[in-house]
Amino acid sequence: MSRLLQQKFNAANIIETAFSDENIQGLLEILNIGASRSINIIQKINHSPINQSILFKFPNDGSTGENQILLNAKQGQPTLDQVYNAIYQFGADFQKRIIVFTGGNCWDDKYNPSVDIDTVKCLVETMNRFALNIYLVKMVSDSTSSTCDYEILAQPDSHPKFSFAECPSKEKFTEAEFWEVYF
Repeated sequence: MSRLLQQKFNAANIIETAFSDENIQGLLEILNIGASRSINIIQKINHSPINQSILFKFPNDGSTGENQILLNAKQGQPTLDQVYNAIYQFGADFQKRIIVFTGGNCWDDKYNPSVDIDTVKCLVETMNRFALNIYLVKMVSDSTSSTCDYEILAQPDSHPKFSFAECPSKEKFTEAEFWEVYF
């Protein structure tokens, strides 16, 4: 098997592991989102062999109703595209957005200037000032285990400075990304 095919196979296995009910529930408990055993998957989205999302509903702890949650998992380093998609695309109408990455280098990261853990972390922290409820999480998993460990790198502000309505438009976001990252 070629090295590229092996990386794609490993990515699929890692993402499959991340999306198991047991690991999703463990992640939600670590993030203090809830401890329910009921996850209602709305949709699965395959962005690429190394980046996938699931949209799901999860009961609120101690109250009625459900949280709508986006969980995006990517092998390798986090990207600005994950943040953009969480805010303006697939996670736009969701109450919580969880961006997970495995760390290390991946074939897709090599020539992508938006791949940078510090830049993505800073962006998530900045965007959380607008009450967007974004979590940035590093997933640690080995090929012999079916469970994952998580390191929370950024999480929502308990007292956001701005309202959700004051969030920059996607055009402003893209413009700032261009000038800060690509130029």
